[in-house]
Order: sequence, then structure tokens, then C-alpha cells
Amino acid sequence: MRTNKLIIFLPLLLAMMLGLTGCSSDDETKSTETKTIERIGEVVLLKGVMHYNNILKYWFITYHEEGSIDSVIDYYPYKLKEEYKYEGMKVVFSGLVYKAEFDIPKIGGAQYYYIDLTYIERSN
Repeated sequence: MRTNKLIIFLPLLLAMMLGLTGCSSDDETKSTETKTIERIGEVVLLKGVMHYNNILKYWFITYHEEGSIDSVIDYYPYKLKEEYKYEGMKVVFSGLVYKAEFDIPKIGGAQYYYIDLTYIERSN
């Protein structure tokens, strides 16, 4: 009788342990369908312009680094409300930045990142 209880208890214990280790609130990584992406920083109150990438079929925010001639950073938001999906719309935004790897050609000093927006607002 004791062996039967042990046979039932051990799988339940293992399932509970796996369930506890699978939960994480760590913002250092972001999971996608295929892999985990490393967080590389945070941006606060940057001014950018909304654009649509026809190759990737994805909206992004372009930020031109101040004091630079050709340094452009494109931030691809994980989630973007419909009200911001307008070509050329100026925005101010903040968020957590993650490494992005796209299979598209880079132009000059262009850089591409994913962003988990914490703030976005239309700008003039």
C-alpha cells in the first residue's frame, strides 16, 4: 500500500516542481515563438516617427540619434495600439529594448531592436 502512495506522490511532486520553476517575472529576457531574446537596455522619452516595414509587414518607430549624421535606430514594438499605426506620425516613447535579428539588409548606420513600450504618446 505504501508503494502505491509513493508511485502517485512522486509524479505529483515532480509536476509541482516543474510548474514552479517555469514561472518567472524576469524582464531580462523576452520569449518569442522560436527563442529567448536578451534585453539590452531601456530608452526614456525619445522622439520618433512611425513607419511600416513592407518586407516584415510590421510597424516600427524610427529614432534619429541627435548629433549624428546617419545613425538611425528602428524600434519594433511587441504590441502597438491601432491609434499609432499611421505612416509619418510623430511620437514620444519609452520602453525596454531587446536585441533583434531580422533577415533584411541594413542601411548605413541603421540599427534594429525590439521594444516593449512602457509609454507612447503622439507628438508635434
